[in-house]
Amino acid sequence: ALKNLTRPSKDPLAAHALMDTAIVPLILKAVAVGSGSGSSDGATDVNVNGSAAASTADKEDDGPFGGDSCGAPCGGWDQNEGIGSENVNPNVTNDPSTWDANSLQDAALFTLLNMSAIPAARPYLRELDSTKPLAQIIKAATTRLGSGSITTNQQKQLAFQCLKARMAVAFLLASEGHFGQSRATSETTAYYARTERSAMLTNKSEAILIVELLANVLHQRAKDGAGGYSAATFSIKVVLCAIRCLLTSAENQATLATHVGVQLNALLLIALAQHAIRRAPAIDSEAAEHASFSLYLLSNSGFKNPFLPMPYSFGSQADKVLTSYLQTPNVTPAGQHAASQLLLRMKYLIFQGEIEDDGDSGIKSSDFELSFEIKRDLESIVVETRSPGAKPREDIFDRPILRSRAPKKGMEKAPWDNASSVSPFPNALLAIQQMSFGSTKVRHLGSID
Repeated sequence: ALKNLTRPSKDPLAAHALMDTAIVPLILKAVAVGSGSGSSDGATDVNVNGSAAASTADKEDDGPFGGDSCGAPCGGWDQNEGIGSENVNPNVTNDPSTWDANSLQDAALFTLLNMSAIPAARPYLRELDSTKPLAQIIKAATTRLGSGSITTNQQKQLAFQCLKARMAVAFLLASEGHFGQSRATSETTAYYARTERSAMLTNKSEAILIVELLANVLHQRAKDGAGGYSAATFSIKVVLCAIRCLLTSAENQATLATHVGVQLNALLLIALAQHAIRRAPAIDSEAAEHASFSLYLLSNSGFKNPFLPMPYSFGSQADKVLTSYLQTPNVTPAGQHAASQLLLRMKYLIFQGEIEDDGDSGIKSSDFELSFEIKRDLESIVVETRSPGAKPREDIFDRPILRSRAPKKGMEKAPWDNASSVSPFPNALLAIQQMSFGSTKVRHLGSID
């Protein structure tokens, strides 16, 4: 019930009710993962009411959630059919690989994901240091899955739990105060500073799951089997926002662009087209902003690697979608900036190849194509002639760079002598792009290439 009641909506009443009843610490305890030795490092302690810690070694009493429904392993199942006790990690208590779709932990994790997607609930979740138990889920899952392929039902279920935890962490650590986002409060900034961000970093197998999730939600489809979900489980706005939050990390930008860049970019452009051209009610101006800005961040890799499939260059489809979006009445400043920058870059981005069917996930090549109705409507859109932006130099992409404020007049020490004033970046493009949208003190009147 809590899982369904907390699904993000315009009215966060259920989330506020949960915060008022102080039940969230118990939900965090339900998903706390520990080591079989009793969590000697304290990594899985849950901050209850900001002070006391709840041990993950405690077991839930039998009751409404007791027995098999709590997700405890049931022996005798084959690894390819379900989750059996012979497949449970003996070194982990409350092993996430045992959290099937009917378990208490699965519902608890969904509740935390839903709450983390609600801006009004995030300060409360940060106060409870919810990132900590979520990070332990991710650590347990990634350690178990490794870098190999995900083939068994157990692996699929575990990977899905990891993805949900990763999305929740992204909301808590990267939804405010980053490039193009609203300004973060001092409390949020302090939480960012003292919280380890490694749980934000995704990988190849999870990148594939992200594309699969976005494709299914965008086309209103369910996913059957282990790690599955109904067509109504996720909203398109939540998925787009999670992707944008993940992309605040330069490492995630590189990972997603390398392994699923073309597929992900095509889906983001389709989401933008559904908003701008078909006026899809599920994709409002905020969701469209997430799609636009995510596409902009991923375009950093599009100068040297394929950005979109070749068909999107036919008839200037990508240009027309972006132009149509810029003409929508409720376009946000961040979304407008991202789309304008994309149009300046479009001449230099690589359009190459086509996307094929994926037999493993069931995702079809048609999922990455604009619908017939959208293509028809694009014919009436005129793209104004504009001068392209400056072409980036080849030597800036693979050279890390440090960025610092210009030294003040009369300052004796060099800026790099103060480590806190210096920020490292993988390349000059990433170091400078934030300034194109202004800073916390200055907002430019016009666009800067």
